[in-house]
Amino acid sequence: MIDQNELLFLTTCIGTRWVLYQQHLIRKHFPLSKSILISGNVRWDFSLKANCVWYDFVAKALSEKDKFKYFVYLDEDCFLLDPAGIIESINRLEKENLALIGPSDVVPMIRGENPSALNSFLMIGRIDDLARVWNCYDFDLRFSDLKLDLEPPDRPEVEDYEPYYVFFWNYYSNGLKIGFIPTSFNDVLKCSVVNCLNGDEFAYHMWYTRYWFKKFEIASRG
Repeated sequence: MIDQNELLFLTTCIGTRWVLYQQHLIRKHFPLSKSILISGNVRWDFSLKANCVWYDFVAKALSEKDKFKYFVYLDEDCFLLDPAGIIESINRLEKENLALIGPSDVVPMIRGENPSALNSFLMIGRIDDLARVWNCYDFDLRFSDLKLDLEPPDRPEVEDYEPYYVFFWNYYSNGLKIGFIPTSFNDVLKCSVVNCLNGDEFAYHMWYTRYWFKKFEIASRG
């Protein structure tokens, strides 16, 4: 049984209206957990390394290391519709000896990049493992520096398409395992759908905003 008091939710946001719905849904499904918003309006420059705003969630998580066991990182346009998927993913962390879990960056209909990386709109991990990785973080690590025993992809890999990929390469270089949450695509709503292992939907990641306002106005009630 997952203790909600052990969960720390983190979101880097630019202040869109979507974060209001996203935060409401977090509170609705995980009322005993803590949620922290991080301003994402400055320092979007990965050449700044640790000072890039993308890494601010790491500092926030580590500052709460003594209070929480797991972090759940969500984009402000990623909406939790059912807590079951978060709970299942944390159980998988423990059962499968994973350090980090989330949707693959090969998201159907949207991206087709490195299948060994996650798409960072949703990431779940143990804060202790995050601290271990951060303690010896290499900002210049490349996928080609790793010797991974992974199944060959169905297409040529794009090694370092996104600058945040280095975050995942550091997990691998520390001998830690990353797991993948099933992801599909809703062609009507034009969004990524994050699924439980049984196929149930538990989160949507927005793609086209014009489909979403009414849906989440309704979903966030009650």
